[in-house]
Amino acid sequence: ELGARLDVVGVQHELGAAKAFTVGFSGGGSSNFLVAVTSAVALLQANEKLQTALLVGADLTLPGNRVLHPADPVSVLGDSAGALVLRRDALTNVFVDAELISDGTLHDVCYIPGGGLAHPEDPGLYRLMLDKKRYDQKTKTATLRQMTDTILTRAGIGLNDVAYVLYPNLSRQDQAEFQQALALKPE
Repeated sequence: ELGARLDVVGVQHELGAAKAFTVGFSGGGSSNFLVAVTSAVALLQANEKLQTALLVGADLTLPGNRVLHPADPVSVLGDSAGALVLRRDALTNVFVDAELISDGTLHDVCYIPGGGLAHPEDPGLYRLMLDKKRYDQKTKTATLRQMTDTILTRAGIGLNDVAYVLYPNLSRQDQAEFQQALALKPE
């Protein structure tokens, strides 16, 4: 709730973290968390004076936007919040690595017809739309497999060493294809 109603400076103030360095990430969808984690780890590694990073994230779905493309759902959007503490001297639950990729070819596959919030008098303009045909034409499995292979190689481990996989926010069909491509068990 705190992160959902306050900006990063407001969170800093509410926590009484007067000396904290604050930064906000926006516009990257579900990748915002990985961008924030990667940035925080880099800051902790680069500056010995920094010992702890607190990452706070929150999202509120625009009214009427819980399900994308209801006839063939791709993603269910909801309200969420979370926090993560990173410490320079952590001995357990160590953050190993992250792999980020940006592919601008589908920059307009998901859009809001009304644009920004220029027309608050017409909430119907803020319905998130998905060009499902174009979305389905793009093979996401190959990109996810490439990213998985890259990060596992960098970490010096194999897929058999991985105990659990959390999928990104993809359609059920995408998850099934990714599960098959990596020969993952459903559990």
